[in-house]
Amino acid sequence: MFGLDGTLTFGVALDGGGNLAGYAEYGAGAATSPDLAIGVVGHASNAATVQDLAGPFVNVNSGGGWGPHATGDGFTSTSSPIVKGGGFTVGTGAGAASSVTYTNTVVTPSVNAVGSFLNWVCTWAICGF
Repeated sequence: MFGLDGTLTFGVALDGGGNLAGYAEYGAGAATSPDLAIGVVGHASNAATVQDLAGPFVNVNSGGGWGPHATGDGFTSTSSPIVKGGGFTVGTGAGAASSVTYTNTVVTPSVNAVGSFLNWVCTWAICGF
């Protein structure tokens, strides 16, 4: 049995330079069977900055559960720079499926979380660096 697949994700991305940005991902594709879940997502990628996460992606995903639910996934961008990565989702749901989904990711302007934190601390204390 094959069916339609849809995804809607909101989150926060952090890169190695301390840049922090919000993001939203939405898309549709094909799935092998019924599966519905909500959970916490963790991803890692080769993106140089959080802004490189914007744009179209192809995602593959597989997992399931009845009550406790977990999936693993991989993704690659379809525009330059090429970003590849993968991750997991853990949460609650019902069903099991594998899917291929075409998504678009929108990224908010980023802030340097490390620099912003140090500036905030230095407004309340004497900073000698």
